[in-house]
Amino acid sequence: MNTIGSRISELMAGNKVTAYSLSKMSGLSESTLSRIIRDLSTPSITSIILIAKALSVSSKWLRTGEGPIYGDVDDEVIESDEEKNRFADRLNHLLTKKRLTLYEFSRKTGISRSTLSALLHGAELGKHSTAIKILSAFPDVNANWLFVGGNIPIFNDTRATSSRSEAIEDIERSRKFSNGKEIPSLQDTDALEIIKREDGTEFRHLGEDRYLLITPFVESYEFNEYFMQWEYLSYFDKLPKHAVVVESLNFGVHRSFECTGDAMDDGSRKAICDGDIVTGRRFEPKYWKKGLGLFKIMNFIVHSNESIFPASIAEYDVGNETIKCSFLNPHKTSYPDVTIKLDDIQEIYSIIKVDQRSI
Repeated sequence: MNTIGSRISELMAGNKVTAYSLSKMSGLSESTLSRIIRDLSTPSITSIILIAKALSVSSKWLRTGEGPIYGDVDDEVIESDEEKNRFADRLNHLLTKKRLTLYEFSRKTGISRSTLSALLHGAELGKHSTAIKILSAFPDVNANWLFVGGNIPIFNDTRATSSRSEAIEDIERSRKFSNGKEIPSLQDTDALEIIKREDGTEFRHLGEDRYLLITPFVESYEFNEYFMQWEYLSYFDKLPKHAVVVESLNFGVHRSFECTGDAMDDGSRKAICDGDIVTGRRFEPKYWKKGLGLFKIMNFIVHSNESIFPASIAEYDVGNETIKCSFLNPHKTSYPDVTIKLDDIQEIYSIIKVDQRSI
């Protein structure tokens, strides 16, 4: 085992870990892992640590082949001031201190693995909602350290910050420390008036004809589980939440999904790109036969027996009870129209909001 790739390959074989499983646990794509395993590319320190955490081995051993395989998980420490001031290294340091895999951290915070992976690979922390999720999940973390790094202690002295409100106050006190940019003021959503809860969907009043729509968030790696559990309301209590601001109330069941692929990406402002989060209102089956042919200009999330994907409905065949789904991507040889029987569809959601992939 003279290379990083060979060491990973041996560990995967010995522990019967598939490339898919390692991708899910580490947050790295299967294609990236494949290149690393075949020694076609040199992984970054961050990637090595993510793989080591997923396989429960020493990142130092994985990187160098030296020392104990199952050494101290803290063996890759951040030394330089420059590294301490990079959010990617602070996040990695927090993962190490908490002894969590990327998958476990995602489940605890409600931050998607794709977002965490982007942060760990150097993307800037631009959304205050990401920070609040981290501080809410880990109230002992020092907010100043999260934004600034350096020699500021990673944990609060008392380690007793226990409520979401206190976490928000930490962010408010730390606004001036975020790379010189002030973080917008935050409002604790728990204090907002609840208008209605319906099958996992929550409506809260923001004031001035603005409403907060809070939905269960189904990430792409969760799709297989969703196929089996979507009819059970208790399943949605376990999922992270996604919130969007709307200007009118349309009650009903809403869900948010992480999109994969580029079938709906035509490069325009209407594109739905890989990693985007789409929020939709469920179009109840009793209305399908009467209403589907009326909404050709709208985009939908289609949950069929085989997949979950965004599309527009180009045609509804009343006699055969089928719909023809079309896609925005102009390369029709790769993304041809798809005809699906209504009997093979479990749910249809009319898309009301698309949040572009960002940090």
